[in-house]
Amino acid sequence: MSNQGDMEPQARQSESKKVYLQALRKKMPQASQAELGPFDKAEIDDRNSDRTLKLVYAVGFIIILAVQLLLVNVVFFAAGIGWLSYDQWALELFVGATLAEVFLVVRVITKNLFPLAQKK
Repeated sequence: MSNQGDMEPQARQSESKKVYLQALRKKMPQASQAELGPFDKAEIDDRNSDRTLKLVYAVGFIIILAVQLLLVNVVFFAAGIGWLSYDQWALELFVGATLAEVFLVVRVITKNLFPLAQKK
């Protein structure tokens, strides 16, 4: 059996942070803003601003990706009907690289918006 004295300083700090956040989550639905301490208000404001910033970046990147995919479709269509002339390998490389970029950016967005729970 181990006791609190045997824990490493980082583990104790991590454990106390978990306990604090659990208590904060329990307190938040029942408490008004006046009942919360200054650190609790700062924690709530920080989470809200972080969530808002993530949302703004995600929407911005999605709009940029939609425009980029639209342009790729226009180039692909124009090359298909003969308005533009490219080598086949260049066009395939362009379309493939663009699709790979879109998939990777969407992965990064979803990974940062929906992080997995921290592993113990």
